[in-house]
Amino acid sequence: MSHIFFSTDISAQNVEQTTRDIQQTIQNFPFDNAFLHKTSIGPTEQDSILALHLYKTHPKHENEHIHELDDWSLVLDGRLTNKSDIVEELPSGFLNDKAEGGSDGMVILLALLHWDKDAIRKLEGEFACIACHRSGRVLAFRDHIGTRPLFCMSNAHSNTLVISSDLTYFASNHQLTVDKQLLEATLCGTAGVIFKSPWNEVESIPPAHILEWEIGKEPKLSQYWSLEKHHFSHLKTDTDWLNAIAQQHELAVHESTLSTTPITFQLSEGLDSGSIISLGASQVEQAFSVSHRSIPPAHPDALKYWQKTYQELDDIRAPFPHIQPLWNEESIDFTKASEQISTQLKVPFAIATEFLGHHLLASKNGSRVMLSGWGGDQALSYPGYALFSELILQLKFVKLWRHATKPNDTLPKKFLSYLRALKTGTIYFLFSKNIGNKKPYPSLIKNQKLPYRFKAETSVSEHIRLNINTDGVDYRIVMEQITGMQTGIETRFPLLNRKLLELVASCPSHLFYDHGLNRLVMRSILKDKYPNYLRVRLKGDVNIPFHEHKKQMDKLYEENLKRIEPLKKQKEFTDIIDFSRMPNKLGENRSWLKISKELAHWARIFDR
Repeated sequence: MSHIFFSTDISAQNVEQTTRDIQQTIQNFPFDNAFLHKTSIGPTEQDSILALHLYKTHPKHENEHIHELDDWSLVLDGRLTNKSDIVEELPSGFLNDKAEGGSDGMVILLALLHWDKDAIRKLEGEFACIACHRSGRVLAFRDHIGTRPLFCMSNAHSNTLVISSDLTYFASNHQLTVDKQLLEATLCGTAGVIFKSPWNEVESIPPAHILEWEIGKEPKLSQYWSLEKHHFSHLKTDTDWLNAIAQQHELAVHESTLSTTPITFQLSEGLDSGSIISLGASQVEQAFSVSHRSIPPAHPDALKYWQKTYQELDDIRAPFPHIQPLWNEESIDFTKASEQISTQLKVPFAIATEFLGHHLLASKNGSRVMLSGWGGDQALSYPGYALFSELILQLKFVKLWRHATKPNDTLPKKFLSYLRALKTGTIYFLFSKNIGNKKPYPSLIKNQKLPYRFKAETSVSEHIRLNINTDGVDYRIVMEQITGMQTGIETRFPLLNRKLLELVASCPSHLFYDHGLNRLVMRSILKDKYPNYLRVRLKGDVNIPFHEHKKQMDKLYEENLKRIEPLKKQKEFTDIIDFSRMPNKLGENRSWLKISKELAHWARIFDR
């Protein structure tokens, strides 16, 4: 049996038309049954979700279903979510934006692509969580490590998301067409024999792609997040990249059907710590352990390398009693465990905390888990460490961790050349919570005379941005306002998390909220081609009992409300940022210059 769920916001006046559109779209699909199911998550019809459930019954089990469909309606970032949870976590009304003449809404597609003839009752299936701006654009999303781009698009004649391209292709007339042969091959498990990966010679896989599509015109690659194409790839033109992505995707579709472990597809504007760092524990552990299938490697030696890396990570657990599933205990010594990991692995403390955090998540959930910002405030409160960590895992150079612990050089030209290689890429830096500081430019940077000319650039319609000008090349940096962070809070305090969702839902549409598993809001408020978003985190001590923790978080939440409110009114944001020094829990002050040296050392290794 295979399911495909369509979920889109509807209103009373267009529900019938939406229903007809979807039914017409799916009429060529080889499914035994299809039915519509409306789930209300708010007080009005406008807050409802229309979920289309398609299912095919296996011939041997005509009266049996893998899932009781009525028990599920949506998927949030790699986990099936019970309807009661949706009602609890979503602020009513946030799916609609009447000021814009109707909601772009939340469009989530859940595709369970495979059933096995001999193990139908055991398989839970693969799924992908997709979002699409319903304006005719095509958006391509990715899994954690960027090896499986997946496309989706809007029907040219309606506001309905039709289907992902694992079951379709671009016809010559630019209409979405069902590729029945590919569908049948995928479901029968034979697709792999006809597809060959084009990525064998590519060492750097773009983690995300944004495709633009206009009626009557060819799809074009408008933005990609990777090094310049000629650096590591034989792919020179946009057409080469588009073709390679399509071929890789076809291969990945087949590979995806061979696993019972869910794969999370997420929306990301660029490098993202939560998704990339998860490679360190959960992704490597789940994808390359003996008991799980391997992801199609981007390089011929990738599988062997990651298996070795996984074994190295696995070997360090035994000496550390803290690296265990700790979620049922009253408190954890997160800092001490991270120190032990840092010492034995010879990696920066920040990376050790991220590894530990993701391992804990993997231990608890038993599947690949993406949680943005996990790792404690030690891990991501240093400016530059986000980039530092993401480079390590995104470029699959984990083995170089040990070489990145002796920074002894200033920011070299090679590192600047790496920035130039990013071209239009956005680099995320995480800043401190000292939003009361009125100095627009931190004195530390001025005194150290780094080879950057900083210029703050803001407007009402955009979030805080910082342009770094190096040798005449501008690099846009999104300045994420941090009010503090707390590890894993969304899993422990859903009520508090819901308050944050409501807070962000009340913000201007150009501000996006990116917190942990709740990327739902990012999917539902897509307004622009290159959206900016507000990242809100709470700061707390992970070494205290949970009931004390909650009191502290409740208090901090009220403080955060007061701090964030002015952001929505101010025309200039430069007066509220201070990112000169970032203290960590060990009492050590890490300056931007010191982190730059570490980044420089990493870049020097990278350029070899």
